[in-house]
Amino acid sequence: PLQVAGELGLIGLMLLSIPFLLIAIWTFRTFTANHFRLSPMLWACIGGMSSFAVSSSVSSFSFRAIQNGIAFFLVLAIAVHELKKGKRSSSDIAGESLPRPMMLRWAVSAVFVVLLLQTAFFSSRGAAEYLAVTATTLRDHEEAIGRYELAFKLDPNNPALMMSSSWRSELSGDSQTAANKMRRALDDGLGVPATYSALAKYQVNAGLPDDAQKTLYEAIGIFPRSVFLRTRLAVLLQNSGKFSDADVQLNAAANIDSKQAAGWYSLIRKGSLMAFLEAQEDKNVAPPADLLPLSIVREFLDDQVEVSRR
Repeated sequence: PLQVAGELGLIGLMLLSIPFLLIAIWTFRTFTANHFRLSPMLWACIGGMSSFAVSSSVSSFSFRAIQNGIAFFLVLAIAVHELKKGKRSSSDIAGESLPRPMMLRWAVSAVFVVLLLQTAFFSSRGAAEYLAVTATTLRDHEEAIGRYELAFKLDPNNPALMMSSSWRSELSGDSQTAANKMRRALDDGLGVPATYSALAKYQVNAGLPDDAQKTLYEAIGIFPRSVFLRTRLAVLLQNSGKFSDADVQLNAAANIDSKQAAGWYSLIRKGSLMAFLEAQEDKNVAPPADLLPLSIVREFLDDQVEVSRR
């Protein structure tokens, strides 16, 4: 349930929960109308679905595994069938306040409203994803940025769209705009070492080395045991002439993992080829392929490839 709420928001969680809530109410009404007796098959279905709900609350699999979803909805279908079999006429239900046709109209109206909400909600998200996918195929940076920003308006809770737009702005040469967009993506939930590093890079390219240092200090406050972030900050501090502060970060990184710290420093300072050769000669230096997180290594490999091409 927390994953669903985190990924779809409260509206998505409500839309997903309404059908199950209606069936739960139906079951409770049947239970009380039949003098607190249910068929053994219906009890078995309730037990199976309840076990699934408990398991889903402590596991990330749940409906993500298709076989789980098939099994759950088969059991749910049997439960609905049993409820229909045990359904009593409206005249037998004590305290019925609305005639059956009126209740049916209310139920149909409620389902129609839910379908409209679902259509609007998921259509906007689908359109945003389509715009983002088509933007990746465009060579023109300005047109691609425009599509990313339109997609973000349709799905403002998706910071990945803003991050992609920031990358395009950086490629177009507008590092200041790229930094602003990446900062927004970070504030909206994409604060990981790789994105903090990208923001610092954009800020350096925009002529804002002090802001880049503040960004990495902020990242270290969140990820204090990140060898990469501390080494990356140390290099920036050295470039600004703050050698004593840089030594503090290098020593802290070495205390966490000296081999990783030496490897990252060599890669950032000397490039991927020299870092690899140095690691071959000195076993206390981690080669680029062994550095963590590996996804960030590519950033520096690409930089070296671009330099060699020039």
